[in-house]
Amino acid sequence: MKKYKFILCVLACSALLLNACKKEGDNIFNMFEGVKIDVYTTNPEDVSDTNTKIVNDGDNVSFNYSVTSDQDMYGISILEVGTNTPVRKIVLNDSQRRNFSEVYKFVANNRTGVTSYRIYPTDKIGVYMGDGHKVFTININNNFDLNPEQHVDLADSAISDGGPLLTSPVTVTHTARPNAKCFYSLGDVKSYTYADATANSANIDFGIWSKLTATKNTTTGIITNTFQFYAYVPTSVATTYLPFTGFNFTTWTPRATKLATTTQNLAAFTALKTGTQIITAGKAANIIQTSVEIKAGTTFYVLTPDGRYAAIYIDKIGFDRIYGYYANFFIRYAYK
Repeated sequence: MKKYKFILCVLACSALLLNACKKEGDNIFNMFEGVKIDVYTTNPEDVSDTNTKIVNDGDNVSFNYSVTSDQDMYGISILEVGTNTPVRKIVLNDSQRRNFSEVYKFVANNRTGVTSYRIYPTDKIGVYMGDGHKVFTININNNFDLNPEQHVDLADSAISDGGPLLTSPVTVTHTARPNAKCFYSLGDVKSYTYADATANSANIDFGIWSKLTATKNTTTGIITNTFQFYAYVPTSVATTYLPFTGFNFTTWTPRATKLATTTQNLAAFTALKTGTQIITAGKAANIIQTSVEIKAGTTFYVLTPDGRYAAIYIDKIGFDRIYGYYANFFIRYAYK
C-alpha cells in the first residue's frame, strides 16, 4: 500500500512541475493585427471585399486599396487563394514602409467561376505580415460547355489478308458498321448511328473511322497491321473518301464544319478555362480541314458553321467487347 501511495505522490509532483514550466504561445489569430487594409469602390471596376463581383470573361476589374502597418513593410503581394505563387509582387521603397496604396487593374480572363484573392505585405525577409482579414472575390460568368466522357464508335472494321503465297500481295478490306454510333453532333451532345445521323444530318459535325495499312514480309509471311484514325466532315469530303460502302451523304443537309489537328496534350486541354481561351487556341490551330488524323492523348479543334469553336481531347481509342472500336472524347465548346 505504501508503494502505491509513493507512486501517486510522484505523479502529483510531476504534474505540478509541468504546469509550472508551461509557457503560453502566441495566439495565431492575434499575430497579424498590426496590418490594416482599406478597400475602396469608387470606380465601376473596383472589387469589394464584402461582395462577390460578377463579371464576364474579358471584363476589366481592379483592386482599389491601401495598406498600413505598425511595422516596416518591404513588399506587397496579391495571391490567388489556393495557389502558392502571387499574381503580383511589389517592392516598396523607403517612403512606403508604413503606408501603400494603388489601383491594380487587370482583365478577368483566367477561368470561369469563382476566384478569390488576398492582399498582404511582407517584411524584410519576405515573411507574411497579415492581410487584414480581407478577401476579394470575382465570379466570371461561364461561357463554354464542358462535355466529358463522350463515346463515339469507329465507323468500320478492317481485316488484312496475306494471300495463299509468301509473295502474294496483302489485301485490306474495310466494312461499314451500320449500328455503330460513329457520327457526332456538338450541338446535340450526342453520337448517332448512320440511320439516325441521316435523319439529323443538319446537326452532324463529324464522323470517325479507322484506316488499316498492312505490310507483309515475303520471307516469313508475317503481316504488320497499322491503324490510323480519322475525323471527317461527312458532307464536305469527296464521295470516294471512305474505303467502304454503305454510307451515302449526298442526301444529307450540308453542314460545313471545319477541323484542325494538334499535338496538344491533356495539360494544354485542361488549361483552356474560358471560352475566350478556347477561341484563341482554335484560331491558332488554323481550322480549315475537312478530314484530320486523330490520336489518343492529343487535341483537335472544330469550328462549326455558326462560328463556335470546340477543343476536343482524345482520351482513348480502344476496343469494347460490346461496341467494338471506339474513341472517348472530352469536349470544351465555347459560346459565340
